[in-house]
Amino acid sequence: MGKIILKIPRHEKTVSVEEKASQPDIAQCGMETYEGTPQDCRLIDSTPPSGYPFAHSADQIVPEEITAGLNTGIIGGKLVYLREVTSTQDMAEKLAREGAIEGTTVIAEKQLAGRGRRGRNWISPSGGGIYISLVLRPDINPINIAQVPMAAGVALTKTIEQVTGIQSKIKWPNDIMIGTRKVAGILTEMNCEADRVNYIILGIGINVNTGMQNLPELIRNTATSLREQSGSEVSRMEFIRCLLSQFEDIYKEFIVNGFSPILTQWKQLNNTIGSKVRVFDDTWEISGTAVDIDEDGSLLVETDSGVIKKIISGDVSLRNR
Repeated sequence: MGKIILKIPRHEKTVSVEEKASQPDIAQCGMETYEGTPQDCRLIDSTPPSGYPFAHSADQIVPEEITAGLNTGIIGGKLVYLREVTSTQDMAEKLAREGAIEGTTVIAEKQLAGRGRRGRNWISPSGGGIYISLVLRPDINPINIAQVPMAAGVALTKTIEQVTGIQSKIKWPNDIMIGTRKVAGILTEMNCEADRVNYIILGIGINVNTGMQNLPELIRNTATSLREQSGSEVSRMEFIRCLLSQFEDIYKEFIVNGFSPILTQWKQLNNTIGSKVRVFDDTWEISGTAVDIDEDGSLLVETDSGVIKKIISGDVSLRNR
């Protein structure tokens, strides 16, 4: 059977597939849209003939309830939920090319080929993580692209503390750490011209209730989840609402007041400045002390010989952690 889309008014308690499966194109999804086949859509329980009432487990993502409790004006104004997708980045980029409004938000329960920075795989099992991509259209110069994920990092650390009480830290450029373990990551992809950004796709992946047994053995000693750290299950819907709200506040401040106030907050929340670091890419490596973050988001490293190096992109290993 082909895919169906269910558009459900907020006042309805049940929905009939025959009555509601009428939208042919995922690109036309609105705020209250559910996409998938009846077999794949685990958000509804089959109880003919009355329809499909919502099932509400503690860790379930119900898009209609996310939008109902969302107080944002831009971020999440259009929300697309998919039970399974190759990548939320790919879907958001498709929607952006087709003219999706700023703030369009794509959420998936599972990614088949999720990706992180530098083309790495982002392991995205169903039933525990949050995989989300936002369409942004900021009026900024492409040279300042690194500032956007840094703003997202501030929003993400604030959300983690607000929802769970756990204090996380940002490891430059965009890893969210609890102690020495990574709990979330941020990916930014851009379509631009020489002096202007057409759109940015901001991807965020968070291990919320992810079981460590569901991750590859290779990363089990370096990754963690909010449930593992807090000792209890975390509501993914509450987390998504809080994250979208936090990011909207910070994004608006960024657009109005520039990067400086965001950078001040970032410095308060990072674990990199002042640390001994090894910074590397595919073709180079330097070691030294991370001394500051430049106004464009670059990392400033003082080498053992006293030379200050400006690092625009690369991976950081903290040597004294």
